[in-house]
Amino acid sequence: MHALGTKAAVPVPPHPGEALRETLEKAEMTPAELAARIASSNCPAKRIEQIVEGRALWSAKLAIDFEEILGQNSAEAWMQLKMEYLDGAVAAVVREGIEANVIAITEEARTSRATLYCLFESREACVRHAFIRSVEEVVERVGVARGQGFAGLAEWAEEHRDLLRFCLVEGPRIDLGLYAEMLDRLSQACARERWVVGVIVSQLHLRLVRGEELAPVTQELPWLETSYPSNHGRAVMIGGTHDTRRNNVRS
Repeated sequence: MHALGTKAAVPVPPHPGEALRETLEKAEMTPAELAARIASSNCPAKRIEQIVEGRALWSAKLAIDFEEILGQNSAEAWMQLKMEYLDGAVAAVVREGIEANVIAITEEARTSRATLYCLFESREACVRHAFIRSVEEVVERVGVARGQGFAGLAEWAEEHRDLLRFCLVEGPRIDLGLYAEMLDRLSQACARERWVVGVIVSQLHLRLVRGEELAPVTQELPWLETSYPSNHGRAVMIGGTHDTRRNNVRS
């Protein structure tokens, strides 16, 4: 999976047309020669040239033609390469916010509106896809941090504020069901009770909106590991203060 985060840290991956160019060079074939051999689809040489130059992408039909003519990769491999490229490019744009428009997305991906809609039925579906990928990145990073005693999590959070804002602040507007699922997965990743994760996420949400430092919240996780030995008394440290919460338990 491509790491997600700020644009400076996560450049858009190379256009997959570079892979086609390298394959053509190895086969000692020009774009025009490849187009001529794709007679069944009446593919113009200009189309192949646009792909090689990074100004267009291939269709599923062309992927099959590439496999049959070039032989080095399967049609599935060509389509996977295309999808991975759009995946990274679309995620990079959508991290700017839920209102990212199709023009911005297609410009970042250096592809056409038609190609984008071949992969996503709508802009909203594209946003939802980016949210799912972003959640994967956050959950994975929290799980790794837990294995290291949460060392470095505060630094990572500050470096990936855009990613966290997209997940924690805009997530409920994208898909409430997926947002709830994210909270459950974060609870499992950091081995903390669901309500604790809810408190932490709420505090991060507030600080992200205000533009405040995230460390006072993320640094609480190691302390919380032993902070609630039973259901009778639970202590949560928020922003440097202790908030003791007690459940009313009938004996």
